[in-house]
Amino acid sequence: AVAKDWPATTVGRMRGLECLARLAAVFGSNSRTNSVERMEAHAVSMLTHANATARLAGAHFLTLWLHVVPPGPERPSLQEPGAKLAAILANTNPAYPSAPSPASYGEVAQMVKYVKSESMAFLRVAATNGVEVTGEVPSPEADGFGADSAATLSAAVPQTKIQVVETARSSLHASAQRLRETEAKLHGSVLAAAAGAAVSFGALPPKLNPFIQPLMSSVRRERDLELQRRAANSVAAMIKLCADRKPSPNDKLLKNISIMACGDIKETLRAGVKEVPEEDVKDAKKKGANGGVVDDEEISEAMVSRLGAEACIRAICASFGGDVFSKLPALEKIIVAPVVNAPAESADLLAIQTLVDGLQMIKVFGPVAHESLRAKVIEVTRAAFAAAMYADAAVRVTACKAIATIANAYPDRVISPLLEYIVPRLEDGEAAAETATRAGSVGLASELTARLGSALAPYCVLLLVPLMGRMSDPDLNIRGAATKAFASLVPLLPLARGTTPPEELTQKQKERSTKDGEFLEALLDNSKIEDFKLPFKCSRTLRPYQQDGVNWLAFLRRFKLHGALADDMGLGKTLQSTCILAATTIERKQAGKKNLPHLVICPTTLVGHWAYEISQYVDSDVLRPLEYQGAPGDRVAMQKHFSKYDVVIMSYESVRADEDTLGKFDWCYCVLDEGHAIRNPKSRITQAVKAVRAEHRLLLSGTPIQNDVVELWSLFDFLMPGFLGTEKEFKATYGIAAARSAAAKKGGGLSEQGALATGALHKQVMPFVMRRTKDQVLKDLPPKIIQDVYVDLTEAQRKMYDSFESSEAKNQAVDAIQSGGSAEGAAQHVFQTLQYLRKLCSHPRLVAGDGGTKKTTKLDPEMRSPKFDALKQILLDCGIGVDIEEEKANGGEAKPNPASGSGHRVLVFSQLKSLLDLVENELFSNSMRDVSWLRLDGSVAPSQRFEVVRKFNADPSIDVLLLTTHVGGLGLNLTSADTVVFLEHDWNPQKDLQAMDRAHRLGQRRTVNVYRILTRGTLEEKIMSLQRFKLDVANAVVNADNASMSAMDTGQMLELFTAEKGAKLGKDGAPVTEQKGAAAAAAGAASGGLSNIVNGLEELWDASQYDEEFSVDDFVANLKK
Repeated sequence: AVAKDWPATTVGRMRGLECLARLAAVFGSNSRTNSVERMEAHAVSMLTHANATARLAGAHFLTLWLHVVPPGPERPSLQEPGAKLAAILANTNPAYPSAPSPASYGEVAQMVKYVKSESMAFLRVAATNGVEVTGEVPSPEADGFGADSAATLSAAVPQTKIQVVETARSSLHASAQRLRETEAKLHGSVLAAAAGAAVSFGALPPKLNPFIQPLMSSVRRERDLELQRRAANSVAAMIKLCADRKPSPNDKLLKNISIMACGDIKETLRAGVKEVPEEDVKDAKKKGANGGVVDDEEISEAMVSRLGAEACIRAICASFGGDVFSKLPALEKIIVAPVVNAPAESADLLAIQTLVDGLQMIKVFGPVAHESLRAKVIEVTRAAFAAAMYADAAVRVTACKAIATIANAYPDRVISPLLEYIVPRLEDGEAAAETATRAGSVGLASELTARLGSALAPYCVLLLVPLMGRMSDPDLNIRGAATKAFASLVPLLPLARGTTPPEELTQKQKERSTKDGEFLEALLDNSKIEDFKLPFKCSRTLRPYQQDGVNWLAFLRRFKLHGALADDMGLGKTLQSTCILAATTIERKQAGKKNLPHLVICPTTLVGHWAYEISQYVDSDVLRPLEYQGAPGDRVAMQKHFSKYDVVIMSYESVRADEDTLGKFDWCYCVLDEGHAIRNPKSRITQAVKAVRAEHRLLLSGTPIQNDVVELWSLFDFLMPGFLGTEKEFKATYGIAAARSAAAKKGGGLSEQGALATGALHKQVMPFVMRRTKDQVLKDLPPKIIQDVYVDLTEAQRKMYDSFESSEAKNQAVDAIQSGGSAEGAAQHVFQTLQYLRKLCSHPRLVAGDGGTKKTTKLDPEMRSPKFDALKQILLDCGIGVDIEEEKANGGEAKPNPASGSGHRVLVFSQLKSLLDLVENELFSNSMRDVSWLRLDGSVAPSQRFEVVRKFNADPSIDVLLLTTHVGGLGLNLTSADTVVFLEHDWNPQKDLQAMDRAHRLGQRRTVNVYRILTRGTLEEKIMSLQRFKLDVANAVVNADNASMSAMDTGQMLELFTAEKGAKLGKDGAPVTEQKGAAAAAAGAASGGLSNIVNGLEELWDASQYDEEFSVDDFVANLKK
């Protein structure tokens, strides 16, 4: 605000001047006359210095000197410095502060020189271009030539259309204006300091304008907060000197101070506003000042004026003490009367604005009022409770801020009656007429949490439960504010644990605090939640940690809260979710409520998997799932049947594509599987998902949410909008901490600030995120977890299956089975068929065109394998690689894998080497990046295979090992991997188990997850059926008693060749079943003849699956017949 070297060190300079003043006082008290005189001479030299900063220092030195020496014989007269102050105050022209001398302040000497130079340049340009000067022109070389002289010179040169002349004129005007503004700022500060020093003498002249004008101007405009505060102190001293003066300027001064205090419309709203704009994060920061200096671009003039007025009010309170209202009755009229005698809500806007201004004034006055006036302040504050419920937003918001500010100053006298007032209003009524009451109650809760912070901990229990009800308020703004307040209170719960309720609470409040505290204890420790009894029979026995998870989900549901189940992959998130969905459906039916289906949104590859898992866990009369997929027309047709199902399962892509038509449906639960899919708040999928209307929301993700705090906002914006504030607020608060956390992971240090911010966020979200890792619940886990992942045939695969149904090859295979296997070449026909179908299930390119051997950089989307989609998802969940397709969908923006760094390593088993070729070519080279892998199959010489294993075990940077079951399934130790994926499956379950044991064996320290990727309704599902039939595992499907397929009949064998089309909808929209034609036709064939074929099953299958010598070329030719 003044010279550049002054405001940056204002406080330091003032401390130095105060030390000098105290030293001068000591000299005076010890009768050291010479030293006092030298001090006085030093003050005179500063006041007469050419620089404004020196004059500022001299004036403030006098003020401080007179302040530390009370009136009396020891106080020096300081007549000469006083005379210099009078001279300064008499010179009101900023350009000539030392009049009659024409000199300007030393700080602007270079600016004056520049203006002179530009003036002469302007005259030269005008003369060069033939523009004649009219009138008298001041000489730029003359003493005293300044901004005004430059303006006179410019006016003497006529306006022209010559651009170079007008450009020079504009440059001169700009330089002159900068000089004029700088001189005004410097002189204004000097005048205010001089006036303040004059007031400190304790005697005022008859005319006060030379004092009032510079001091009030400094209060209104000074951007150096320390100088502004000093000016406010001088204003308060002047008001005190004028308290008994007749006539007194005090009433007018107090009115002006009140106008300034209430003039900032961002702080004191205007009556009649309908909506209150959210405070910008930057605006919140502007309320403080950086280094005591307020930047022009960072703060408005109205805010500067308000800050100055507030400083005046604080100084007046300090100066008058308990006599402030008796000595200044006008102040009581301004502050107390408008609130205590509040106008009716129907009053005119002027009366309403008076109330708003009164609330703003009590907010400033209340915390600094003298102790003897606190009863009066509390009285006014309680009167303001009703104002907080006004329909007028300006009254309501200002009252909330005022009450919370005073509650922060006097919590023991305000909070108890305040809670007694607002808690019932938080819990009662949702009618439109009561919106203002609910908004005011939530607003008060929000302001209390913002102002009191951790000091509110003893009372937070009484607010949390009522706020829960408002988190589902029909009004969006109230819901958001309640959620935000709730989010701020949750981290205070640990501070309130084990403490007794504050003494000032009423007995009723204490009882409620104890009762609600027991309930809220469950938020901090889910082990305190009672076991939830499932109202149905679950086909799985819940492990203890899974029961805890269901208890937690039931707890959230009971209180209409929402959460994220973030258990490590393989711990049964689907099972726990299914349990709460089934329980909710049954309880709603028992209560006679309308059927409201649940919605499960998941990646495309998991739609069928979810339906399968649900059918495995609960009976169909408990939950009836509908797979919502297919062509757009088919999906729309399904929508009218939603109410006939209990669970609708759809992909994220379907939600995005059908957003318009799905928007008319309400859901009971909305469950997001792989919920990190909505981590980008701007994506269309995220926006479509957040538009879903549901009573309960649950997010599932095996990825630790705290790995990326910035993306956490979008997840919670789905769960509880407003819980983490706006996206801008969240990034401003936690973005830097997140960046530093990321840096720490890369070897940098996490700063204390970053750690505190991240820790605060963790405490805030902790009650609404349940995460258990395998290591934590290892005692509850089996040695390995085997999971079947089901995928559906693509359109191209299904067409190939349909072609097979009508082919000559199918007829030959059927004939071979129906003949009992005695016909010539029967076994060959059967196993050619099985080989073809198995390859088709794995990848369509294995049976079409080049057989998958040709490398390509451009993939045909029609000839893709759904197994690769599932494998990619498993790898991403393990923290391996980056999805290139997702990057392209995000406009090329690189998105880090949220699970990266989890340490998972994967073994991928296949029966066919050519399928592993396709994994490398299609998946690792075209669909994903940042995946490192090795190969171990028949192409690796036996002597080199151990080296491959050694390298994989020794180098943790290698993510994946691709193996064929024949080569990698026996005799190898691969305990450095903890995840096993089977792309293809063996007839003999023992061989698959042996392959699993490459990772799951002695020395393995982590739980092993095994994923078997199966194509639904095809040969592969039948292979798994054979394993589940528990045949003799030593001989695969042929047991020692030669009862090779005793559990199967001829019809079941024929079903190996049939692709199930999936459930169809009847006329009523319910699923219907169909008889399999081929299977029914062969149902009577003799099983004895069938054994002739299957007896050689293992041997023939081994030859084809491992050595790949069994050609299907002739078989494919038969398909075309």
